[in-house]
Amino acid sequence: MAESDKHSFWQTLPGILTALAAVITALTGLVVGMRQVGVFSRPAGSPAAVGSPVAGSGSAAAGPVGADRALGASPTSSGGEASGLPEEINLLATDNGGQVVVANGGDDWRRTILGGHNLKEVAADQPGNQPEAVYAFRNNATAQFDRFRVYKSTNDPSDIKTFELLVGNDSPTGVFQSIGTFTMPSVVYVGNPYQEFRFAPVKGRYLKVKLLMRQDGYEDNFEIWEFQLMGRLD
Repeated sequence: MAESDKHSFWQTLPGILTALAAVITALTGLVVGMRQVGVFSRPAGSPAAVGSPVAGSGSAAAGPVGADRALGASPTSSGGEASGLPEEINLLATDNGGQVVVANGGDDWRRTILGGHNLKEVAADQPGNQPEAVYAFRNNATAQFDRFRVYKSTNDPSDIKTFELLVGNDSPTGVFQSIGTFTMPSVVYVGNPYQEFRFAPVKGRYLKVKLLMRQDGYEDNFEIWEFQLMGRLD
């Protein structure tokens, strides 16, 4: 027998390859078996993979809001204590320090901030002028706000149809910038008589409300109820 024939089968190249294949096959079977019995399963409570959907994480679709868009009033979420921000309040309410400082319709405008849904008719001080009033906040402080609400529990031709909101910082008779013009639909929301109008957050010391047109198209002698301005004092 030749000297090369005396070498063991395992010392030949075919033998080595056969041995490696056998080892790989054995390891693969071992891994599969361990996975089946749960050795490699993810521990309970571990994070889901990035980008995978999470149950309950979806949000409701929101429609457009802003000028000329009336929304049914929604519950107020203050969140002030949790976020460290001041509490969200109705800035116009007399109980919260709100006050009417200038009005071309006289003292009747105070009915809009007393609560209790007091109906009152307001008119401009002179023919051709739009009825308007300027409100200040507690201790004449600056506030940030983004929602205005109008109480409406009945339909009447002299109800407000369109109005304009303006914000000022100088003085009650100084320069004001328009927040937007809004339209109230001639409807009553069942169960919640406040019609809410949202806009981009603004900051200022004064809010001016200017009444532009009644539901019947006239521009004077409006019937008005309670106003609310939701925001936070600085």
